[in-house]
Amino acid sequence: MGIYFYNQGNGGRYLRCTDLSVTQKCSLKTEGKGTTRYDDGRTATQGTNSLLIELLLILLMDNEADAFYEGLPKVELHAHLNGSVSFQTIEKLIRRKPQLNIEHSMTAIGKGQRRTLDECFQVFKVIHQLVDSEEDIFMVATDVIKEFAADGVKYLELRSTPREETTTGLTKRRYIETVIKYSKLCTLTLIIKRFLVAIDRRNGSQVAMETVQLAEEFLLSSDGLVIGIDLSGDPTVGHGRDLLSALQKAKDSGLKLSLHLSEVCFIIHSHTNTTIKLT
Repeated sequence: MGIYFYNQGNGGRYLRCTDLSVTQKCSLKTEGKGTTRYDDGRTATQGTNSLLIELLLILLMDNEADAFYEGLPKVELHAHLNGSVSFQTIEKLIRRKPQLNIEHSMTAIGKGQRRTLDECFQVFKVIHQLVDSEEDIFMVATDVIKEFAADGVKYLELRSTPREETTTGLTKRRYIETVIKYSKLCTLTLIIKRFLVAIDRRNGSQVAMETVQLAEEFLLSSDGLVIGIDLSGDPTVGHGRDLLSALQKAKDSGLKLSLHLSEVCFIIHSHTNTTIKLT
């Protein structure tokens, strides 16, 4: 036994719901304040299965809305590479490195959990333990770009802080080169990709200047993939004024600037306004 109802927004098909106790073809229409009416004139409140039918209609509309929003072309201007790693990719990385015994940290990165700012940076620490080689970076970049493309993103600006790992021989230059390499190889996703080399404010002015110098080189050699500098990192650590020289150098060389500012409730100092003017 079952019931068929006509879904006008889904190609005009009759859809069968086998868990209902009556069999009837009906065209369900919404009137006024959500009243549902069958094609024989009965309102949904007159049927013994009215509540279930109304719930099915809500579910159907939710599914259609999900498909609509997923299909919308999108622009993503704030994607941190390591902050965009999906739960599935993290599980793959953990299986590759069982010696890290990192399962206890999974509670910090569970899907859908609300986190404090400090907990967010703890998540980055966990991911940094898992991503310490060119192979890891390649996997992460691959999955992140594909997942953004599957979500309808047409233009993607990734950013990431280049890191050195003495145990694996990873250098900052190779870090950037690996991200760029996959971005160039990944041509089937029909997504425009750009990369911003990130300055972690915790690392100080000297490292910031070195990062800018790397970004300047790749600005000229990456066929347009590297376009700018991103200033990010824990906003409770360091002072933006210490990085002004590096940011000014980046701007003077033609790099675009993306700055994380005033993310916590501190007094806004004069150097914050100076930093904003750079953009």
